[in-house]
Amino acid sequence: MLIQISNLSKIFGDNIALDNVNLSIKEKEIVGLLGPNGAGKSTLMKCLCSLMNPSSGTVCTYNCSISSVIEGPGVYLDLTGRQNLNFFGSLKKVTQERIDFCSDLIKLGSNLDRRVSTYSMGMKQRIGLAVALLSEPDLLILDEPTNGLDVEGITDFLEVLELIRSNFNTSILLSSHKLDEVAKISDRFVFIDNGKILGEVENIPQYEKIIDFKSKQNKSSDFFNEYNVTKINHDSYRMTLADNENLDCAINKIIKEQNTIIDIDKKMIDLESIYLNIIGNKND
Repeated sequence: MLIQISNLSKIFGDNIALDNVNLSIKEKEIVGLLGPNGAGKSTLMKCLCSLMNPSSGTVCTYNCSISSVIEGPGVYLDLTGRQNLNFFGSLKKVTQERIDFCSDLIKLGSNLDRRVSTYSMGMKQRIGLAVALLSEPDLLILDEPTNGLDVEGITDFLEVLELIRSNFNTSILLSSHKLDEVAKISDRFVFIDNGKILGEVENIPQYEKIIDFKSKQNKSSDFFNEYNVTKINHDSYRMTLADNENLDCAINKIIKEQNTIIDIDKKMIDLESIYLNIIGNKND
């Protein structure tokens, strides 16, 4: 375990920004922290980085090192990208080899010798990311890192995160309200709203398999209890299988029980459906 958050709360006057949050982060995983604006994502991240003191609860870091990019890249705009990396590298007392490695990782090329003030938003985010990686953190915290980026900038930034996953032993906590972006990179998804953790999901299946069939059996029979089966009308039913469940086995079982198959389909499950189900159910 890398981080353990227990019963964490943060109160501003009458506003409860975090409400008894419990969350753990494991080594070498990317966690997507998802929720609408004002859900408590930034407050939680600031408490993790010791930028804000919680009102109650604990954050156990097990002596792991943490770097963050919160509310902007946090670099000097009047310096070049390379000058920023050299400056922060000297503050962190890292080797020139490490500075060069982080420079190469973000793929800015000759743009490293331009002033950061001339950079696009995506380039600024990448130089901020490189600075955060100089100290080889165990945990990298990124708050809405793709905000303001165009499609190309988002793609480039996510590619850098993939490189971090491949080349470092660094875990990443990534907040966003843009579900499609987080879905591309995260191993696990944590849903937060009104300062409360509403649920967690990992290993989201890409597809689910659907078999519609007619049956004269009683729905309380063992066959219906064995699978995820819902009733469509008086004698029609729908069996839903996860992507890793055997379709042929289910079909053979349906036929063996003397049922008539009507249709077989494959439906993609997206993160948005899960998000709306969790956040929507909470708000209903």
